[in-house]
Amino acid sequence: MVITLAQDGHAWVDGVEVPLDTGATVDHARAAALGVVADIAHQEQRVIPVEAVDPDAAVWRLQVHPDGRVEDSTAAARQLTADPMGRVVPQAYRDQVRETSAASDRGRGVAPAQQLLAQVVAEHGEDHPYALQAQELQAHAELLSGDPAAATATYTAAAIGWAQLGSHGYWGAAQSAYCTWHHVDDVAGAVWAGEQIVAMLRLGGADAGALAALRIVLARIDAMYEGTVE
Repeated sequence: MVITLAQDGHAWVDGVEVPLDTGATVDHARAAALGVVADIAHQEQRVIPVEAVDPDAAVWRLQVHPDGRVEDSTAAARQLTADPMGRVVPQAYRDQVRETSAASDRGRGVAPAQQLLAQVVAEHGEDHPYALQAQELQAHAELLSGDPAAATATYTAAAIGWAQLGSHGYWGAAQSAYCTWHHVDDVAGAVWAGEQIVAMLRLGGADAGALAALRIVLARIDAMYEGTVE
C-alpha cells in the first residue's frame, strides 16, 4: 500500500483520501493513515508492506502488523543483514520467546511455541530466518515435553528450510534432528523419521560430514527393518 502525505495535512491510502479534522498536521495525517492500514492488517491478519511518501518526497518503507505495530523495513533488513540467521530475537517476540522457553523447561512449552511460530510465519513467511528459529524452538519444546518423534520431524523441517536458504543454520538443525531421532522408541515412527532425515541429509551434497551421517542413518534404518537395532 502507498500512503501519500501533503504539507497541508491531507493524506491518502492507495489514492483514497483519509478523513481528517480541519487543521490536521502532517503528523496527525500520518498517524491516521497508518491507522487505516492497521485496521486492514488486523481484518486480514497479515503484515502489510507500506510505502509512505512525505510532503518533501522522502520515502519510508514500513511494515504494518495485525496488532498495529509499525516496523521500519529498512531497519529490519539491516538487522537481518548483520544477523542472517536471525539469532537476535526481535523486540516484538522477546517476551514470548522467554515465556515459551520457561514453559518448555517445565515440559509445557509446545502450545506457546506453536502459537509463536504461527505468528512469526503470518508476519514474515514460513521461509524467513525468524520462522526457522521459531521452528527450532518448537522442536526443543516438543523434545522436552516427551515427544521426540515430533521434535525430530520439526528439526528436520527446519534443517530443510535452512538448506533452501543456503544457510549454515542447516547443520545445526540437521545435527539436532539426528540426535533427537535416536530417542524415538517406536520402530515404525523411527523408520519414517529416519527416511525424512535421509532426504534432508542429501541436501548437504558431497560434504563429507553429510555423507558420513547419511551412511549411519541408512545403516540404522536397515537394522530397524531387520529387527536388529539396539
